[in-house]
Amino acid sequence: MAKENINVSIFTVLKVSEVSGVPVLLMSNPGVGKSTTVSMFAEVRGYHLELLRGNSTSETEILGYDVADTAVNSETTKHLRPSWFTNILEKEKEGIPTLL
Repeated sequence: MAKENINVSIFTVLKVSEVSGVPVLLMSNPGVGKSTTVSMFAEVRGYHLELLRGNSTSETEILGYDVADTAVNSETTKHLRPSWFTNILEKEKEGIPTLL
């Protein structure tokens, strides 16, 4: 019964976030159903889902990274965006909203 309540709570929080435009961050112990519930919400609402798991995602996967821009010179760097960010931009161009 408790798991059903957490799923309803997550759905409710996501709907409030959707309506209000206020982002939400879900944090709790592993295995309570956060990812599954968010995936179901995204599917029902027609969102593209980009899922970042804090316990298995590196800093560069979240933030991207800087590399030497050898096309300009060896002292210039450029920032490479993380793949999830690029995916979100592509979906936006297609008119598909994303849930991150």
